[in-house]
This record gives sequence, structure tokens and C-alpha cells, in this order.
Amino acid sequence: MPSKSKSQRRLMGMVHACQKSGKCASDKISEIADSIKASDATDFAETKHKNLPNKIKAESITFREYMLEGYYEKPDLDRERYINREHEGLEGPYRQDNGKVLYYDTKEGKYYDPDSDFYVSNDDLAAMQHSQEKRNELMQQQRERDFERRR
Repeated sequence: MPSKSKSQRRLMGMVHACQKSGKCASDKISEIADSIKASDATDFAETKHKNLPNKIKAESITFREYMLEGYYEKPDLDRERYINREHEGLEGPYRQDNGKVLYYDTKEGKYYDPDSDFYVSNDDLAAMQHSQEKRNELMQQQRERDFERRR
């Protein structure tokens, strides 16, 4: 792992020296030296300092950004229509990103679509999943709804 800044490289150089010699510049350096593997400290310390910034500003996010981070909810399953079919050797039901409901057939090793009564190929299964851009858009919408609910 290379260092991200010159100050991190200097710190890891002191940690590396502490690990090699046992003489630490401070208690904090000693704590870091005890908590990091010697090979990681060496990797950080050996980073070339050319083109590294002196210091990296810590990223700070607002509470709103924190609350809007990370997930979206899929619509609920219709449990009357899509029942548990374990007695038939099917696991599920599983809702796909596009809303389609599938079961996994453990004997066939494929997903089964009860609406069309066909097995779904891996290519079709991949096509049912949202693209990363669409997933990010859905997550953003979900975060905004949740944030508005919490106000």
C-alpha cells in the first residue's frame, strides 16, 4: 500500500524505524507500530515522495449526506401469489431488481420463472439486474424519501 501523502510517508517511516530498532519517538508511534504489520509499514515508508501532496484533507460529510448513503428498497413480494415451494425443490422466491420474481431450482442449478414456466438463462438473469447507474439512481431516490420521512 503506497502512502497517500508526504506526512503519512514520514509517519510510517518513523513507525518502520520503531519496529526495526525498538526505539520509538513517542508513545503514539509505539501504539501504531504495535497495531500494524511490519510489511505494511515498510510499504508505506518506501513510497516515493515525488508528486505526493504534503497533506490530505479529511473528507467531511454532512448529516444529510450520511443519512442518504447506501441502499434502496425493493417492492414487497405478493406472498399469496409467490408461495414457499421448498417441497418442489425450489428455493425462494427471490425478487430481481426489475421486479421479476424467480425461484432457484437446486436440482437444475438454474432460476425458474413461475410466470412463464421457463428456466432463466444466466444471460437473461444478468439482463434483469439494474445497471450500476440505475441502481445509484434508485438508491438516491430511496435516501431522499427516508430523509424527508425523518424530518
